[in-house]
Formats: sequence, structure tokens, C-alpha cells
Amino acid sequence: MGWVDAVTAVLERPDAERQAWYFDFRVSEQRPMLRLLEAAVAWRSRWRQRPYGDQGLLIHRRLYSAVGGYRPIPLMEDLDLVQRLSAQTRLRRIGHPLITSGRRWRRQGVLHLAWRNALLRRRWARGASADGLARDYRR
Repeated sequence: MGWVDAVTAVLERPDAERQAWYFDFRVSEQRPMLRLLEAAVAWRSRWRQRPYGDQGLLIHRRLYSAVGGYRPIPLMEDLDLVQRLSAQTRLRRIGHPLITSGRRWRRQGVLHLAWRNALLRRRWARGASADGLARDYRR
């Protein structure tokens, strides 16, 4: 089954308007550290209910509206949305990957970038402003 069939099956479910779904995170390059990153993201998505926007989120319009949609913040808008979604429903895996470029991971290093992102998420969880986080992210 291809991704079109998988998405169609999700959307045709009777409970589709109350569900949120995510794709598997995949990086285009074939490096062992990136496979480890993908495994960590899969764990975070399933067990902690924290898939992020770069994985691709599939949300019924009614649920999206009910939780307030994306808020106009410069960073962490996907995490903000996912937090509100997971308070309403369990996010479910579609079972197909959404492939993202490996350029940034190669250029900045997998461990460095993963650590940097984790620190930004930690600051967000502790109440740091999205504007301040966005400034630091762009540096």
C-alpha cells in the first residue's frame, strides 16, 4: 500500500474527524547516525506523543479548528499544536515515511543539531518566548 492509499484509508475511517496522524520521519541520506535519529524520533512520536511538523501531520479540519490550529508564533508552532492535539486525542502513526533532506544534518552534525534542538525544546517547556527561541535558532 502506498502513501496515497494509507492517507485515504485514514481519512475514510468513521472516527477520522477526531484523530490526528503523523508520518514516519526519514532523512534522505544513508548514515548510521541518521538511522539512530529516526529511531529516536519514532520512539518520541509513539510513546511521548510528540511528532513534529517536519514529519507531516494529518489532522481533520474539525479537530484542527477545535484545538485552535497553528498559532502565529515564529518557532515551536508545531510543538505547540501537537501539545494541544495530544490533550484531545492520541496521535497515530500512518505507517509511511515523509522524507526530509539530510543537508542540514550533514552540515551541522547529527549530534550537534539534535542537542541544540533538545535545548530549544527544553527552554520552550520552561516558558521561554518563541521570539527569543527563534532568534537563537537562526544564529
